[in-house]
Amino acid sequence: KVRPRTPYVFDMETGDPDDVLTLLFLCANSAVDLLAVTITPGSGEQVALVRWILREMKMTHIRLGAQQWPQHERKKVNLGTNFYRCFGRAAAGAPACERADTVLMECCNEHVTLVTGAPLHNLGDALQLDGFKLGRWVAQG
Repeated sequence: KVRPRTPYVFDMETGDPDDVLTLLFLCANSAVDLLAVTITPGSGEQVALVRWILREMKMTHIRLGAQQWPQHERKKVNLGTNFYRCFGRAAAGAPACERADTVLMECCNEHVTLVTGAPLHNLGDALQLDGFKLGRWVAQG
């Protein structure tokens, strides 16, 4: 019997490895229908890291958003630790990066679970948009 997949959206940061591990878990779990990933603050390097992971997991159909993209594209983040050096980067291509609040608005509804591992900037921005709905919110960390 095929179990129905549960729709999820993941809002993440890269300050430490836990959110990348959570992303890998969500991508690999057959019970999860991952609709989108949003990133705080959403530097170009963060986007390139997440895009590379989504490509490697054969999930380029997933929407990708970054906080107020492309405002933070050149922001410096520390992805130089041994953990992050194990992953590649995809600076361009699919999935294209969009504004996180728009991605959340268009992907979340009363049936979606939003998992947040990042500071709540993207959720806060989405809550300012008329019509934003969310089924369940799981705050990690």
